[in-house]
Amino acid sequence: EFNEAGALRLRLPPLGKGSYLLFWKVLSDEDGHFSQGLLTFSVGMPAASSGQTVQGQTVQSQTSPIESGLRWLNFLLLTTTVGALAVRYLLLLPLNRQPSDEALQQQQQLRTRLLYGASLTGALAFVVGIGLLGWQRALTFDSSSTTGWMGDSCQIITHTLWGKLWLSRQAILIFLACGLLWLAKKEHT
Repeated sequence: EFNEAGALRLRLPPLGKGSYLLFWKVLSDEDGHFSQGLLTFSVGMPAASSGQTVQGQTVQSQTSPIESGLRWLNFLLLTTTVGALAVRYLLLLPLNRQPSDEALQQQQQLRTRLLYGASLTGALAFVVGIGLLGWQRALTFDSSSTTGWMGDSCQIITHTLWGKLWLSRQAILIFLACGLLWLAKKEHT
């Protein structure tokens, strides 16, 4: 449990005299990143006589290659979606300013393809988002979890800011991908 200052407090069962090593791992509510560390402590023995130094050591976990790959793929897909829309709506000449009928036809085909492409990359970013949630679930819960993948994922979504933002992002992406597909099909006919 966390106190008002945001410090994590752990209730341990009664411990016998001796030295202990505690491994901890937490998921940040704000950005979905993990921190982990080791804490050594002694019970019933002065620190100097235990033969070990009582100290807390925080080890910031490194991002795995899988998580890095998912995040970069996500950024690439989102950038491609925004780029296709920017080219279509900001850079291409309006259809009524085309110099010839052939240029008009080619411009219309390009506009439609850009909408299809933006829809596709938006949908792929949605799929990568599901992969990111799966990765967060795999890091947060171990194989002995009793709630299963769906229950664990729902816990992440409903109990963390990262999860709520993830859910909003996914809703926006599916709305965007479907809307762009609808626009592309409307222009195609």
